[in-house]
Amino acid sequence: MRKEAEIQDKKRRIKLAASMLCADQGSLNGQIKEIESAGADMLHIDIMDGRFVPNMTGGSDYASDIRSVSSIVCDYHFMVEKPDEQIAMLKGLRSGDRICFHAECGCDCLKVIDQIHRMGAEAGLAINPGTPAAAIKKFLNETDYILLLIVNPGFKGQPVIPRTLHKLSELRKTLDEMGKDAEEILIDGAVTFDNILEIVRLGADNLVCGPYTCFNKELGGIEPTLNRVKEVLRKEGYDVERRGR
Repeated sequence: MRKEAEIQDKKRRIKLAASMLCADQGSLNGQIKEIESAGADMLHIDIMDGRFVPNMTGGSDYASDIRSVSSIVCDYHFMVEKPDEQIAMLKGLRSGDRICFHAECGCDCLKVIDQIHRMGAEAGLAINPGTPAAAIKKFLNETDYILLLIVNPGFKGQPVIPRTLHKLSELRKTLDEMGKDAEEILIDGAVTFDNILEIVRLGADNLVCGPYTCFNKELGGIEPTLNRVKEVLRKEGYDVERRGR
């Protein structure tokens, strides 16, 4: 278990996941190469069905197409009513790829977690801002990571919901008390240069980087923006160097 002074602090490995929802879909291949060159750890791919959330994106075929042109880990976030059906259609999974789905979707969570593991991927559970951390405690011995939304799901560019940061701290404490201090928490939604340090100090290990911290044209685009994110974290003693592919 992490000591209190070390839970949020120095030398922790922080992984950066570029949100493909914010990418220029007309220049996807080139932007993926830029993301890889900038040293991001993962591509974060949202799959939305227009029912679980009001928005809709490409489905599993779209996600598999991204997988086919990228050399880094893909992190799939299924915001759908029937995740088992959509997950089964993913193609080309590689070692280290990760798949999460929402605890609120009404499916048999343990069954879907097992499905993901049998496909050779890491399994995560995602929770919406209104869902308490306690609601997923019974699944934490089976998951590899947790995705915590700090905005309402489905649309980019929303402000952080403040109470979700308390939930992040609560979830980190719960995992540490369970002896799962190595389990990663992925924060999705409105990660900015104003809140990034607070988020990692509260216990986040992975950050979805979107319009502010990856695809920021005012800072020069993908590579300069991700480099600035790494510089901010590195100055505080966090490890941001990508490992392996």
